[in-house]
Amino acid sequence: MLSTASSYVVQRRRDSDPIRAKREIERRIQCCCQMKTDGGLEEALSLFEGMLKSSHKPSLSTCNLLLGSFERPDQASSLYKTMVTAGISPDIQILHTLLRYFCQFQMTHFAFGVIGLTQKLGYPLSVFLLNMVMGGLCKEGRVGRAMEHFDGMENHKLSINVFTFTTLINGLCKAHKVEEAMAILKAVGKKGCQPNVVTYTVLMDGLCKGGRTEEAMPLLEEMYSNGLKPDVFTFNTLINGLCKADKVEEALVLHKEMEKRGCQPNVVTYNTLIDGICKGGIAEEAMSLLEEMHHSGLTPNVFTYNTLMNFLCKRNKVEEALALHKEMAKIGSQPNVVTYTTLIDGLCKDGRTKETMALLEEMHHNGLNPNVVTYSTLISALCKKNQVEEALALHKEMKNNGCQPNIVTYNALIDGLCKDGRTKETMALLEEMGHNGLNPNVVTYSTLISVLCNRNKVEEALALHKEMENKGCQPDVVMYNTLIDGLCKGGRTKDAMSLLEEICPNGLNPNKVQEALALHKEMGQMGCQPNIVTYRTLIGGLRKDGRTKETMALLEEMRATMADINQMLSHIAYSLMAFEEAMSLLEEMYDNGLNPNVVTYGTLMNLLCKRNKVEEAVTLHQKMGKIGCQPSVVTYNTLIDGLCKDGRIKEARALLGEVYHNGLNPNVVTYSTLMNTLFQRNMVEESLALHKEMGKRGCQPDVVTYNTLINGLYDGGRIEEAVSLMGDMYHNGLKPDVVTYDTPINVLCKRN
Repeated sequence: MLSTASSYVVQRRRDSDPIRAKREIERRIQCCCQMKTDGGLEEALSLFEGMLKSSHKPSLSTCNLLLGSFERPDQASSLYKTMVTAGISPDIQILHTLLRYFCQFQMTHFAFGVIGLTQKLGYPLSVFLLNMVMGGLCKEGRVGRAMEHFDGMENHKLSINVFTFTTLINGLCKAHKVEEAMAILKAVGKKGCQPNVVTYTVLMDGLCKGGRTEEAMPLLEEMYSNGLKPDVFTFNTLINGLCKADKVEEALVLHKEMEKRGCQPNVVTYNTLIDGICKGGIAEEAMSLLEEMHHSGLTPNVFTYNTLMNFLCKRNKVEEALALHKEMAKIGSQPNVVTYTTLIDGLCKDGRTKETMALLEEMHHNGLNPNVVTYSTLISALCKKNQVEEALALHKEMKNNGCQPNIVTYNALIDGLCKDGRTKETMALLEEMGHNGLNPNVVTYSTLISVLCNRNKVEEALALHKEMENKGCQPDVVMYNTLIDGLCKGGRTKDAMSLLEEICPNGLNPNKVQEALALHKEMGQMGCQPNIVTYRTLIGGLRKDGRTKETMALLEEMRATMADINQMLSHIAYSLMAFEEAMSLLEEMYDNGLNPNVVTYGTLMNLLCKRNKVEEAVTLHQKMGKIGCQPSVVTYNTLIDGLCKDGRIKEARALLGEVYHNGLNPNVVTYSTLMNTLFQRNMVEESLALHKEMGKRGCQPDVVTYNTLINGLYDGGRIEEAVSLMGDMYHNGLKPDVVTYDTPINVLCKRN
């Protein structure tokens, strides 16, 4: 019908003044294109085709307008073919439009065809045209081809602009080729083409995402040196990089700097900082930033509140999270599904399931549909409170609302039903899982196996265990313990031993000590050699039970086998027992002629120093010397650090002499630790002497060493020497980081 009407318009215009008729039709096509609706575009296309069939050929500007109104490249390509068939030769604008489509939709193979046609028609290649192709190649991830294209532009004697190499740098960074991106920046700088704020920001983003934030920070100073003013996107990029690298303190320093530089932080800045601070566990700082946002006239968004609420709920501060929820309503910030799910989870963990139902109603009232996480959280909480009927009702509701339960939902319900003794309904749920394409996981199987073992149905439990392994589902320690317990209670020791043999290679740690010892004995009788995991499991359990004699018997047994006693003791000291028990075991080892090695001593000394028991660590160091165990540089570093933190600098320096005497070479950690302590005690000359000494001994200082020296010199007012050291850093191929600049900036500002 629309096509008929359009044909009528064209036909009617034929009978009037041809020029006026053409103008009116083209004006109508323009209006239809501006409507930006399917109907408008359909009418414009119909009028256009009508013109092609008549003597009123459309102008090139009308062709280009219609061509640029399509949303898909295939539509534009089809229209272009129609134009060419009708004898309309494209101009440079039409070629630009075609090129834009192909590059935007990652069809650069067609884009190169347009470039060829442009040259064939005698149009000169422009930087603008080739920049579009560069952008298309980078979007496709074809950065190698983009580099070739870049070189080709230079070969054509085209003056590349800042957009050219910024596009290429962006593409290289997204392809994780930051080194090449940095090389491009240096190369174009030498050719006199200066990077802009966007160029630097793009490169900083690439470095930060590659975990190289310390290399991104000096680029900020380079921007200032080049007379560029970083914008909020630049600062946000760096702040995000620092927060992701767990350098929140440095991010906060940068936040203050951006304000001093006249760059106003935006909501993204604050959200990034709040997220980083929350992950670092500093509640007061996060709430302080929220207040700062209000004072700055910025409105926190849903992400701001969600981050804070999640943090507060995890810290069991549910009331404060609920207060933020009310604040959101007051300022007109609309909560989303994540907001409600976070609060519901917090309330559930706080045992306040009644209040969660009110929040669920509020969600529905606000037009929000709970997702699978929301429902699963509630269902799990209800099942734990033995409110299985209410949980089943929610399960039914979520399905009615089109929300598909996941494995977490089913596991919660299965656990609740099993504990309630409702076997038939449990089996029905398992069947429903299968119909929904979900396979039981280790949690599902563990729940079912536990129920079967408790009911003395061990055969059925073992069958389930076999089924899960056949389906590629790896059992965990809980399941093995349950099965071993069930088998032992049923007098099936050999079957239990088979399971223990499964456990050891998988590194799992059964906590049934008596049964495990019985199985260990049976393993020996059958010629099955225990490994380090077996011994670790048994000794851990025995020590927890306070059974020292049996522990030492096992240690004696280990000495006669391939097992590593020192590895065992280190593991015990860190994970299996209280530290005092590890020290007690060490004494028992001495009494029984079992000598630890340097790794064991190092582990124990480190733990002693961390617990501020430096004197005991020194005693241990002396003891290892008496039994002929040579300390390593790592051992000395541990003790030196402990002594320095304990204010015992003379003893720390004496240990350095001992390192030399024993023919060991101190490393950069040794020297940096001592220098830092010397500066803290205003012993500047001694610290500088140590710096010279490390150089003479061939130990190359790192950024941390230089930061210690530079900050100490600035604090002492010896600015010229500090500046000289910064020059040494560059000379040695080291790049200053934000810490390098922090103290100098503060000192210089205080001195005006």
